[in-house]
Amino acid sequence: MRKLLLLISFLSIIVSCQDKELNKSDKDYNFSAVVLEEAEVVANYDSKKDFRNPSKELKKEDHINLERKFIKNGRVVFETDSISKTKILITKLVKDYKGYISSENTSKHSNRINQFLTLRIPAEQFDLFLKELSKGVKEYDEKSINISDVTEQFYDLTSRLKNKKQLEKRYLEILSKARSVKEILDVEREIGKLREDIESAEGRLKYLNSQVSLSTLHITFYEEIEDKPEKTNRFVEAFNDGVKAIKTFGLFLISIWPFAILTFIVYLVIRRRLKKIKS
Repeated sequence: MRKLLLLISFLSIIVSCQDKELNKSDKDYNFSAVVLEEAEVVANYDSKKDFRNPSKELKKEDHINLERKFIKNGRVVFETDSISKTKILITKLVKDYKGYISSENTSKHSNRINQFLTLRIPAEQFDLFLKELSKGVKEYDEKSINISDVTEQFYDLTSRLKNKKQLEKRYLEILSKARSVKEILDVEREIGKLREDIESAEGRLKYLNSQVSLSTLHITFYEEIEDKPEKTNRFVEAFNDGVKAIKTFGLFLISIWPFAILTFIVYLVIRRRLKKIKS
């Protein structure tokens, strides 16, 4: 009887331990699912708030200057008296205004030489640069300036990037509390997706900053040239003139052959008569 009671007690302890392990596993799984879902809900709520009014959610401590963001691009076409001198002038102006030439190309068509330049000029110096360039231009064949306001796009992207980084921080906190392999894999998968979004947003933001800070100016200038005949050797020219003279003389002789024959016949008749008179 005593042995039977000991056996029953031992089995009860084993069953109780198994129940505790099952409850612990369910609790751990629920912890991962609930916390991940909660983090996503909070992040989505923040994103919606920022999307409605991005600048309103940005705090002073973010050190973000809430000024309007513009992208300015321009294109000019004009004629010049000297391609080389104009290029030297533009290169000097670009250097003076802290810009750079991003691309250049030269082409020649019949009686015109074309030079194409693409310049990147600091946005705050763009108008001054264009004004200085115009001093050396008699008249523009074409001149166009385009300005795009990307303020809303810029701050919306900034706000979304901020929220995604906050969500990444929450996921890292969850990862530090994860207890099972499944929880770790779930959180790391979400962090990987989030990291791709963050890098994409950072790349786009970097591109916008570059376009805002440096304006683009496409310049085309051309020079009209006259077709010059090729120079030949004087000896060759003289020889060709002699050939032409011989041809001309030959044609002249051919054209007067009837008169030549008639003159010859008259000469023979006169000669015979002179002989008869002498005899």
